[in-house]
Amino acid sequence: MAFMNFLQKRWSISLTQKQVHICDSFTFFTFLKRRFPRSIEPLTPSHNRDFWSSTRDYQHFKNRGAGGWLNGRMPWILGGSVAVFGGYYIACLETIPYTGRRHSIMFVSRQQEQAMGKVVFEMQREEARQNHTLLPENHHYCKLVKSVGMRVAQVASSEDPGFAANLQHMKGLHWDFAVIQSPVPNAFVVPGGKVVVYTGLLNLLGTEDELAAVLAHETAHVLARHHAERMSTMNLISLARLLFYALLGLSVPQSALFLGVFLPYSSLLTVIESCQTTLRMEVASTSCRLAEHEADAIGLRLMARACHNPEACLSMLNKLGEKEHQMEGGGPKLPAFFRTHPLTSDRVQRVKKEMKEVLRMYDINCSSRRDSLLLSVPRAWHQTHA
Repeated sequence: MAFMNFLQKRWSISLTQKQVHICDSFTFFTFLKRRFPRSIEPLTPSHNRDFWSSTRDYQHFKNRGAGGWLNGRMPWILGGSVAVFGGYYIACLETIPYTGRRHSIMFVSRQQEQAMGKVVFEMQREEARQNHTLLPENHHYCKLVKSVGMRVAQVASSEDPGFAANLQHMKGLHWDFAVIQSPVPNAFVVPGGKVVVYTGLLNLLGTEDELAAVLAHETAHVLARHHAERMSTMNLISLARLLFYALLGLSVPQSALFLGVFLPYSSLLTVIESCQTTLRMEVASTSCRLAEHEADAIGLRLMARACHNPEACLSMLNKLGEKEHQMEGGGPKLPAFFRTHPLTSDRVQRVKKEMKEVLRMYDINCSSRRDSLLLSVPRAWHQTHA
């Protein structure tokens, strides 16, 4: 009777004594079914579904039956995607000159690579011009950097009979050099052959061969397409996140994918910085340790072909290492794992291992010019400083 009193008060239902007796024999579910026939459906075994709740309190149902078009097709979709991606990866494989390492440049065209490099270079040069730190083109530093840089660039763009590689991306590049007044001993290159050198680095050098070591290293980044390789990896990470979300409903943090891809080759700080990078820093950044060591190895061979003494690379690195030690205040060095560049001491050791081979190349290519270059280059350098 209490149940009937509730019904009369809730829905203002007027019932006879007979109806009360009948309703009392009903279950609550039976009454609701007759009162709201469209809202209450009989639960037969065919309607049972398994479900699970996510952390956001969403209910995900299984066993949707023939209505789910992915049922039975998921293995084929995944298999086809892997096959297509594998074919595209193989089609995009390139061999890096001199080192022979194979990498795949995906989702980045040469035109896009050069266009982005031009934007970054113009931004950097305009910023220096506004700060009155951009040296004019008739300055002796600018003339020297352009002269040595163009000599190395011409060698990098020409085929070497001893190393078969695709150099199409080096053809037709408009090389440009800018010198910025800054105490920082640094230089960098962006795609398309745009090089920036700081006076803080030039003041450390004593010969054109040491300057050639710096410019050959930067040219090697362009020759090996390190920027395009990095941008390709970034695009691949974005695609992987999209696929994870579309197929599995999982939103994978971008930082987690960065750690998985870059950490074996880069420093921890590089990975963290890359997670928050802008267009300028992303295109200009080639601080991967693997890329830096590879650029050193390629740069030595470019020096040898351009008839610059490769041994000057060691003296340049030693000077750079001393300057870095001074800038760090003479304290303990930051471990290599946390550095954005390899330790200079590590670079010196690797260069020493390559020196025997590149000196042999240097002797073959430049034996007739070596003595005159060694005598004239230091004198020409100091004349520019007078």
